[in-house]
Amino acid sequence: MGPKEDKLGIRGSDTHTLQFNDVKVPKENRIGEDGFGFKFAMKTLSGGRIGIAEDMAGVSIFLSSKASSYITGTIIPVDGGSLIARRHME
Repeated sequence: MGPKEDKLGIRGSDTHTLQFNDVKVPKENRIGEDGFGFKFAMKTLSGGRIGIAEDMAGVSIFLSSKASSYITGTIIPVDGGSLIARRHME
């Protein structure tokens, strides 16, 4: 196992390089043809990136709404159906 990678993004889990030398995998245990693994890995990573982008778009809309409600002093619905009352109520 190689040294821990210095990642730019998600740091909640360590990432290391794994290298397998002189490993023989029988043909009946292979998934796809030679070279298929790299293409499969890239497709999987692309799909993950799309999901993360969708999540972040939803979070940004939610937080913008909460910030707007806070700034204008309106009632803000929160989880469980409870409400946070207006900031300016006396």
